[in-house]
Amino acid sequence: MIGVVSYSHDPEGKALAEYLVSEAPKHNARLLWDRDMVNPVSIQEWMTNNIEDYPVACVMSPDYTRRFGRGSESSERTGTLFESRAVLGKLFDHTELEHCPVIPVAMRDFLVDSAPHALKRLRIAKIDPATGHGVQEFFDRLRALWEARRRPDQEGSPTPEQSGVKPRPGCDGAPGRPRPEPRMVSLMRALETADPSSPEARSLVDEWLAALDTDPSATAVFPAVEGIVKSAGDVDLMLRVVDRCLDLLRGPGLLEADKRVKARIFICGRAWYLRRRGDLHGALRAASRGVALAVECGDQSLVALGKRCLARIHRGLAEEADADAREEHLAIADRFAVESLTMFSHLPHHGDEVGVCLVVRARIAYTRYRLGQGRRNLRQASVLADEAVKSVKSPARDRVRDYRELQILRAEIALARKRVCQAMALADSAVGALTERAESGASYAELLARAHLVRAEVFYRTRRIDTTGDVRTALGIFERLGLERGSAECRWILVARDRGHGLSRWDVRVIERLSPDPRHRLPAVEEMERLERELTGRRWWRRREWREVVERVRARHRSDRFSESEN
Repeated sequence: MIGVVSYSHDPEGKALAEYLVSEAPKHNARLLWDRDMVNPVSIQEWMTNNIEDYPVACVMSPDYTRRFGRGSESSERTGTLFESRAVLGKLFDHTELEHCPVIPVAMRDFLVDSAPHALKRLRIAKIDPATGHGVQEFFDRLRALWEARRRPDQEGSPTPEQSGVKPRPGCDGAPGRPRPEPRMVSLMRALETADPSSPEARSLVDEWLAALDTDPSATAVFPAVEGIVKSAGDVDLMLRVVDRCLDLLRGPGLLEADKRVKARIFICGRAWYLRRRGDLHGALRAASRGVALAVECGDQSLVALGKRCLARIHRGLAEEADADAREEHLAIADRFAVESLTMFSHLPHHGDEVGVCLVVRARIAYTRYRLGQGRRNLRQASVLADEAVKSVKSPARDRVRDYRELQILRAEIALARKRVCQAMALADSAVGALTERAESGASYAELLARAHLVRAEVFYRTRRIDTTGDVRTALGIFERLGLERGSAECRWILVARDRGHGLSRWDVRVIERLSPDPRHRLPAVEEMERLERELTGRRWWRRREWREVVERVRARHRSDRFSESEN
């Protein structure tokens, strides 16, 4: 489903045109505009061909209505004048209002009397980008034009010539590219409207995978599939989805919309499942490739999303890296997070995304503090987290996980700042809310496990009571989800609290400082015990060589990971 946007380059026109283009993939559509041009032989020819071949959305901003079809000696907005004359020609060839291939679009407060005379007789699609009002209606009208073109044999339906839509090779429904079957179209619509955490949504993904044909346009629904798979936390399913979609999007000659989908698949699909499997270097390569594709497409929203993903990956790499490399990874992570935040701040209607970027920055600052880089980082983490609360709203269905993740982070920060009452309230609230949602998907269950760990730490530090119940609950969830890092954290807490393996309080502090990655801690203790058996009676060795033992375990772990990735 393709249309073309005719607009003027005044602020209102650019803002509304950009909003429509960004919304199009969510409605399984693509809107062409002048930013799609790459070294065209003739700009005028590009305009004429697209306006002649596709339905046109006329964005009625002040400059557009002033220059629509009106000649003058002024050189201002000559592109608008040329486009509007092509639109007038399209209107001249069409006499029926019902299937008119020209759709006037305006802001919600637009006065109909100010519309150009030729467009006044048409129904104006009024849109409010802040709330999304009117967007569905616009894309429904665009879809109706394409469906009418596909059913010329039905009584009362126009022919392609009557509808003003002519198929072009390489486009949806045109020769050179098979269009989705009706079953696939209905599946795509069902996926876009499904509740991501419902069992029916998971079944729809399986059905969609089984029904995928050789049409790359069927991958346009990937954002909806991504949300469903992530809600389920199913790494193997994401791997199947990503591999199948990338097979369909292989090779040169992809449409711009297909390239955008491919970029999102690398950033939000492949990088996600590689991170879940612990292959952060593989995730880094996937996200970097996705960002490069997004830059090639000129999609600023996707570039910002990719940079935020890179920030998270580098923060994770910092926790696994040697002391010398940690600061480099953290600096890169913070730079990407700032760039993502800046880009989202300059894009309209991305308030929630700005809030998530602030959460990422707060997590980076808190990681710096945990790695021993000073309490100023803890204060910065607290400021950023408090600022993020203003943007990440709990009621939004697609932001519930982000909100609860922020809540857990704020509890950790409050505990580190010795604000016990605040930490207790946040941890209890997170556990209570996530317990109700734990069965909705693995992503909620994982957050619940993290909330139990934070609450256990609060109880332990303030009341010195037995917290093994919370820790064992978290351990059971992590093991069921196959999350190695979380399971290791729980086992370490149980050993450290009971002073198992003869560990002193000093040993615990040193091991935690030297090894931010909990997967290295118990193996380091076991390695130290082996060395002590070989050096019986030399207790001084234990206190002096923890660093060497931890580095040896970390190197062994890194080697094992590399062997797994090679295989």
